[in-house]
Amino acid sequence: MPLMISRRTTWVWLLYLAFNAPLASQSIVTFVSPTNQSRFSKALGMELSIRLDASVSNPGPGTTYVNFFDDLVFIGSGSSQNGWSMIWSNVGFGPHTLMAGVGGMPSSNPVNIFVNAEGVAFVNEEAVWKYLDGGLDPDPTWFAPGADLRTWPSGRAQFGFGEQDELTVVNFFNMSDGSIHPAYYFRHAFHVTNAAAHSNLVVRLLRDDGAIVYLNGQELFRGNMPSGAVSNKTYALTGAVPENEFIDHWVNPAALLEGTNHLAVEIHNQGAHSEDISFDLRLIADLPIPPPRVTVRRTGSSLVLSWPKLYLGYRLQAAQQLGIGDWQTVTNVFSGSSDFRSTNSFTSTAKFFRLTL
Repeated sequence: MPLMISRRTTWVWLLYLAFNAPLASQSIVTFVSPTNQSRFSKALGMELSIRLDASVSNPGPGTTYVNFFDDLVFIGSGSSQNGWSMIWSNVGFGPHTLMAGVGGMPSSNPVNIFVNAEGVAFVNEEAVWKYLDGGLDPDPTWFAPGADLRTWPSGRAQFGFGEQDELTVVNFFNMSDGSIHPAYYFRHAFHVTNAAAHSNLVVRLLRDDGAIVYLNGQELFRGNMPSGAVSNKTYALTGAVPENEFIDHWVNPAALLEGTNHLAVEIHNQGAHSEDISFDLRLIADLPIPPPRVTVRRTGSSLVLSWPKLYLGYRLQAAQQLGIGDWQTVTNVFSGSSDFRSTNSFTSTAKFFRLTL
């Protein structure tokens, strides 16, 4: 007897298939990063970018993108090829509620973050700088405010070569002998209003390998470079450690001038066959200064305590016991090239140290 399938039976089977098909709407999207109640800080005038990450369970055959939303407004997509992630640029101040979803509407768990306003950025990362490369020898006053830069090209940081993250690749190859040019020079002008009111000035420098930084014609600091005079033939002392990280250098805000200011930076490679350099810089004022960290190390029979020279005005004190208020100022503190240092002999009794203003 032939099998008879009624129209009603056909509809039942269609409904069963519809409810059990792996449709995109059945995908479960979870917002992974940043986590709920995360807080970020950025200075006025500085851009902030945050990486957003999501995960997808049961993505279905047509699910290749996850959409991200800020307060229910679409801000971008992340594909399955890059792990359902994206970089959210130009993030604004204040609270944000982030969600993700497959399709036109968010469906993930909500994540609340907050962006604090902290400090004032005079120079942001990826700024436009004048630069001199190709092994050329700059004018001896190239870092002074009145230097002639008319022949210098302009480019956007990050500068460098060899790491594929540069926005401006510098001319690094010496055609005459196949070596790498040692030195590269950068200039940037910025404007300051009410300069005397600004405090806590920090240079956040990304450099590979060595650097010397000037502000308004005066050297602020140098890192991984020999002391004394240098030239376009001078190499850095060693390779940069760490590479591709912004390192804070707290400097005297009195170096700021009312009106136009001039930053100058020279970057030096570590050797004739080193395969990369990098440079970028942020200059931010009015940030709270983190407390200094005291480094303690043993040298023979002595205990050496040191802290960065950028922290002026701090006093080292010592006490035999804690809690009795008997702190005495340590007088054998000497100023080194990059730090303050005190060398103390080991004794049979315990001793406690602290830094205080």
